[in-house]
Amino acid sequence: VLVLAVAAADWSARASMGWLLLWALAPQLAELSRRGVDRYILRRRFSAEESERYFQERTQSAASEAALREALERTLSEIFAAKVSIADPQEARPPALQAPLGGGEILLAEPRSPGQPFWSEDARLLDRLARSAGLMLDAARLRDSEAALRLLSSRAELRALRAQVNPHFLFNSLNAIAGLI
Repeated sequence: VLVLAVAAADWSARASMGWLLLWALAPQLAELSRRGVDRYILRRRFSAEESERYFQERTQSAASEAALREALERTLSEIFAAKVSIADPQEARPPALQAPLGGGEILLAEPRSPGQPFWSEDARLLDRLARSAGLMLDAARLRDSEAALRLLSSRAELRALRAQVNPHFLFNSLNAIAGLI
């Protein structure tokens, strides 16, 4: 009886250790299965988190609004494996997944390159990336307008200096002529 009790306690301890190990590994197993579904079934190149990180890395270095628009189209095309265009709201819209963007819309052309449809998670990801892109475009527009204002300010200062120099030159010339006379 004692041998059976020790064997049962040993089996119970091993079984609970197995369940504890399974409980500890559950988050990693869930992440592996999610990645497997994303990569092999849905044929996505990036997960949502990887997409956002990749998007930020690829678009941060754009210096002007035009360069940022090009970087946005190229990066979003890579993320969604579809042709992406940033269109004005007045332009005709092809059948696509779309998201509003400050001063336009992001349009994803159907079908995707591997022939996969767009899923609801793709629409949510596109909305998040469009909000980020809108903020980036606003910042780029502010930088561009700030540079234009700096240029206009320096031109105005130069004109003001020229206006100050011209009367002094004329006055000095007239004084020299009067002195010679």
